[in-house]
Formats: sequence, C-alpha cells, structure tokens
Amino acid sequence: MPPRLARPFQIWSYEVSHRQLVLRGRPGGGQEGDAEVEFLDALGMKVKSQYRGLLISYAPDTAEIDEFVGIPEQYRSKYAKLLVTDGAGVGFVVCRSLRINEG
Repeated sequence: MPPRLARPFQIWSYEVSHRQLVLRGRPGGGQEGDAEVEFLDALGMKVKSQYRGLLISYAPDTAEIDEFVGIPEQYRSKYAKLLVTDGAGVGFVVCRSLRINEG
C-alpha cells in the first residue's frame, strides 16, 4: 500500500551534491509530531512547494517522466519513478530510494 501521510508538507531542502530531496511535514490531520520524507539519489523531480497531505505511489504510466528525466538503460532498474500528490495535482520524483521518518 502506498504511503499516505495526512499532514501538511513542504519542500524543506534539496542538496544537489547528494541528490537528496527532503519534504518536511508539520503536525496536522490528526497526526502528532513532525515527519520527513527523504528521496535519496534523486535524479529528477517535478513537485509542488507545499502539499496539504501526501500520497506517494509508483507511477503506472512513465511516459512524461521518461521525457523529463533521461536515465541510461543500464541504470533504469535501479531507480523508482514515484508519483507525489495531495489530490490537487500530481508531481513526480525519480530516485533510488525513499525514507520516511515520523516523530
């Protein structure tokens, strides 16, 4: 089941040298404490600056993502193409792994 986090999130940081995107969540939606979603070894992204909640899932159709982010054939199996949405628009992140830290 895809992660669904019922709290507001915003882009917290992006480190180009480490290719790490961090979205930070604040308490809300019945959730207590902060949360962070880290996209590690991120090759490309198209995301909003803020989300009312967060749903992350594997992209069923990757045509738009493939046009946006060129991944050499020999590395394609090592990266996930993830949809990122709060229901009001869909973005994506292409990354090697995802880590969710809830406090």
